[in-house]
Amino acid sequence: MFKPLFLIFIGGGIGSVIRYLLHFYVRKIIDTPFPIGTLLANIIASFLIGFIAEKVHFQGLPTWYKYLFITGFCGGLSTFSTFSYENVMLITQKEIFLSTLYTVLSVVICFLFTFLGIIVGKKI
Repeated sequence: MFKPLFLIFIGGGIGSVIRYLLHFYVRKIIDTPFPIGTLLANIIASFLIGFIAEKVHFQGLPTWYKYLFITGFCGGLSTFSTFSYENVMLITQKEIFLSTLYTVLSVVICFLFTFLGIIVGKKI
């Protein structure tokens, strides 16, 4: 029981730090109320979770990868709570179009990138 928790802890910490850095540096490059850093983090995590899940569940990659990368790293990198909060902030700032765009892009692109990760995982 300790090993999976340790792997999740390490992966989640690294994923969270990368999400913060991604958000921080994207904000420095692109000054916009649109939460592009969170969207990018969720897209990357969606691709990785599809890719790694394919490898673990169907191609025999060791189970510890699931704990370290899927639950830990991808869980720390992606964030539904930040997505929800940013949408609420956009709505309270009367940025209804940006909130709608953010929601639609997040759902559609993340779904497609998870699927793409599975496809790439099958080919590699």
